[in-house]
Amino acid sequence: MLRGVPFAHLLRQHWVHVDGTSYRLDTFDPATLTAFEFDGADAHSGPAARQRDAARDARIASVGILTVRFTYADVTDRPEWCRTIALGVLATRSQHPEVQMDVPPVADPPEKAW
Repeated sequence: MLRGVPFAHLLRQHWVHVDGTSYRLDTFDPATLTAFEFDGADAHSGPAARQRDAARDARIASVGILTVRFTYADVTDRPEWCRTIALGVLATRSQHPEVQMDVPPVADPPEKAW
């Protein structure tokens, strides 16, 4: 969904490490420290899954990465809305250099991320 020229620079399935824990981000922009997550119903529904996602987002935010989540319904029912939101977030964050940090890429993903 986040395809084409405006999104060509995004990294797909990118690993980051926070306090000894590794997380795989669906899509990541290292220039603005923005992660986009696409939440399917199977892995992201129910109170326990929402709590797990919130804790993960908080840990990742502790190193400056903003997570923007799109649900399955968002992606399938209104993909243009998702693209518009993503472009807006990237544009806004790119105007604020204080959110930009150097996050080195991870060469080899760990055996198990969580």
